[in-house]
Amino acid sequence: MADETRKLSLGIKDRLTLPAFIPEKSNFVDQILAEDITKKVRINQEEMTEIGLHFTEADKDGRQMLTWNRDKEADKEIELTQAEINFLKKQVDRMDKAEQLSPDLMVIAKAVKGL
Repeated sequence: MADETRKLSLGIKDRLTLPAFIPEKSNFVDQILAEDITKKVRINQEEMTEIGLHFTEADKDGRQMLTWNRDKEADKEIELTQAEINFLKKQVDRMDKAEQLSPDLMVIAKAVKGL
């Protein structure tokens, strides 16, 4: 029987934020799942050009912001396997217990928990 999949619709900010759930170190299986998820949400060069994704000029403190034309942005629907969903839910729980969830991460955390 084929692995059941679910779809998740993500905007550019969500796609840039989702990798924050990927742990720096983990076991072999989790690293494979993380790699597959990262490939699905990656923004390619064509998309970058279409939406004008770029860093702003550095401010007086040397900080830059990533910005894009939100009028040209379109959500991307990604298909996740049950294994990928379980992995993401585990990562949300891990970050929740460590009190590492920011308001930006909560948007994706809620979406993942709803899968």
